[in-house]
Amino acid sequence: MQLDDPLPSSFLDPARVRLTRVPDVPPVLTVDGQTYEDVRVRLAFPLSDERKYVAFFDADDAYIGMIIDVTALDAQSQQVVDDELRWRYFTPRIVRINRMWSKSDRSYLDVETDRGATTIAFKGIRDHIAEIAPGRIVITDDHGNRYEIRDVHHLDRRSRRLIRAVV
Repeated sequence: MQLDDPLPSSFLDPARVRLTRVPDVPPVLTVDGQTYEDVRVRLAFPLSDERKYVAFFDADDAYIGMIIDVTALDAQSQQVVDDELRWRYFTPRIVRINRMWSKSDRSYLDVETDRGATTIAFKGIRDHIAEIAPGRIVITDDHGNRYEIRDVHHLDRRSRRLIRAVV
């Protein structure tokens, strides 16, 4: 697609998109004068493109459309999208691994995150830890909560050794 080509029909023109919100209420999306209340905001590629390919769904989970890049929206709409994505894709970042152990068929990681200390529990350590890019690791617990190590090389030596033993 050339830069001056028209957008495919499933893509929305960011210049015609406005998002607003009232505290504690899902956002309202207006596209070309048509208003959608109780909008859901999702990423097409949540692990690799955190501000690109943002999709909008109505209250019945019907697809409305997608924008390619959040930065093309006006400042207020960008803020609404960013707030929604932070809430939907809450992923604490692991900054230190204190301990790793197994008991019966369960594995545990005692970690410090940017949100505080926690213990991550899961069954089958290799099924729940994935290196999605060189040095970037995502850990999913038994409840579907995700934790991220942005860059293994920024961890302390002991933490690197512990995580590399299972990745």
